[in-house]
Amino acid sequence: MKRKLLSLILIMALVASLVIGCGEASNNNTTGNNTENTDNTPTNNDINDDEDNDNEDEEEDQEEIDANYPYEFHLSYATDDVMAQYSDYSLIVGHDTSDSVKILITADVELKDLKFYTLEFADYDQDLNQPIYNKTFVGEVSSLTKDKPIVFQMSFGEVFASAGFSYVDADGVTHMIGISMSGLNGNPIPGTITE
Repeated sequence: MKRKLLSLILIMALVASLVIGCGEASNNNTTGNNTENTDNTPTNNDINDDEDNDNEDEEEDQEEIDANYPYEFHLSYATDDVMAQYSDYSLIVGHDTSDSVKILITADVELKDLKFYTLEFADYDQDLNQPIYNKTFVGEVSSLTKDKPIVFQMSFGEVFASAGFSYVDADGVTHMIGISMSGLNGNPIPGTITE
C-alpha cells in the first residue's frame, strides 16, 4: 500500500513537472515577434502588435477550451468582482480553515440534486487508474441554475482532490466530481471520480 502510494505520488510529480516544463518551453518559443532594431529595443508598434497577438491567442485558446470542455458546469474563484454579477447564490462549506478558498460553480443548464463532500484519499484502484476516496457529506442543494450559482468553500489537497460534489444531469445520470488546483495556472479544475 505504501509503495503504491509513493509510486503514485512520484509518477504524478513527474507528470506535473513534464507538463509545466512543456508549458514553459512553449512560452519560450512564443515570445514576441520584434522586428530587428540596431539596439535590440522593441518599438512601440512592435509592443502593441505583440499585445494584440497575445489577446487574439488567448481568445482562441479560450474558445478551444470552451469547445472541448466536457462538463455541464464551470468552476472559478468566487472573487468580489465575480460575485457582483449574482444577487442570489447558495453557500456550502466543506472546509473552514485559513487556507480554504471559495469556488463558484455555474452552469448554463439546470443541474439537480447536488451533494457536496469532503474527500479523503483511501487507496488507488490500478484497474480503473483512479484514486478511491472516503467521502464525508457536508451539504446539498436541490438545483443549480444559471441565475442561482453555488459557492463551495473548500481547501485544495496536495496531490488528490480533497472536496467534490455529485449532481444529476438532464438525462438522469449521476456524476461525481473532484475539485483540484491546476498546476499550470492555479485555477480550480474538475475531475470525474468513478465510484
